[in-house]
Amino acid sequence: MDLVKVDEQVAKTLRGQNLDMLVLLDGHMDAGHALSQIRETLLDELPARNVAIFDADSLIDHTSRRPRITFDNGQFVDYAPHRIAIDALTDGLGRDFLVLSGPEPSLHWERVSAAMSWLHNNLGINRTAFLGAVPMPVPHTRPITGTVHGNSAAPDGGAPQWPTPIVVPASLSQVIQVSLESDGKKTIGFTMHVPHYLSDNQYPKAALGGLEYMGAALGLALPTDELREQGRDVESKIAEQVAASPEIQAMVQNIEEQFDSHREGMRTQSLLLEGGEVPDGESIAAAASEFLRLELEERKSDPSPEHDGDHTA
Repeated sequence: MDLVKVDEQVAKTLRGQNLDMLVLLDGHMDAGHALSQIRETLLDELPARNVAIFDADSLIDHTSRRPRITFDNGQFVDYAPHRIAIDALTDGLGRDFLVLSGPEPSLHWERVSAAMSWLHNNLGINRTAFLGAVPMPVPHTRPITGTVHGNSAAPDGGAPQWPTPIVVPASLSQVIQVSLESDGKKTIGFTMHVPHYLSDNQYPKAALGGLEYMGAALGLALPTDELREQGRDVESKIAEQVAASPEIQAMVQNIEEQFDSHREGMRTQSLLLEGGEVPDGESIAAAASEFLRLELEERKSDPSPEHDGDHTA
């Protein structure tokens, strides 16, 4: 196809292995920078061979997503064009799998979806897996949760499926998933729920949760040691910040109570805002700010003992 070029020398060594593919495109939402951390971990720590590369020059609006270039010693050097590619990676036990990575194309989504279906047949792909990360009102003091999706995702696979229809802005990854499923191809996905108050920061715990889920779902030994160590450091810093602020302690405690209550009942369904809409970053931030404002006003107006001491998370 003119949209994607396959390296036949590499492709012929992979055909017949019934490999899985993991889609890690930069999209409109990457809460906690989870996907970028997963992508960097896999591509940096596992052996990789390029299998196919897309024509990024025709797929990306470069004026809205400008590539990087370096100005050094009076010259522009090291122009880094966008790269949208499929690489074959080898896990810790010698098993191969494929990863589609790069910036989400701005243009020609239907053509990209068709190309993905063609690649699925050309390379003999078994399943295509999708990861996502969205901000949700969940506490950092609980294990990472998420929502499973896809036509080959087990309903009892350890993560809940979303129980009610909702309408959200589409990403290309979701369009590819719909296209593959309409062609009868197998898909599986996991969308991580990231604490909304940490969604703008790098949050290794979310990336670790996504890697662990996909490793188990696809039967792969994926590298997690570095993310686990980074996660410990970040959790320690978060704990220090929470301990230094009674207001943040109260906010986290409130979220914990709501989370635990919802988890006992309808699980993820109850984490939606009223009206069945997914909260966006602005509405979540506004809600958090309003909560803190009301809490501060209540503390100032209520001198009772229960508002005097620290609240531990």
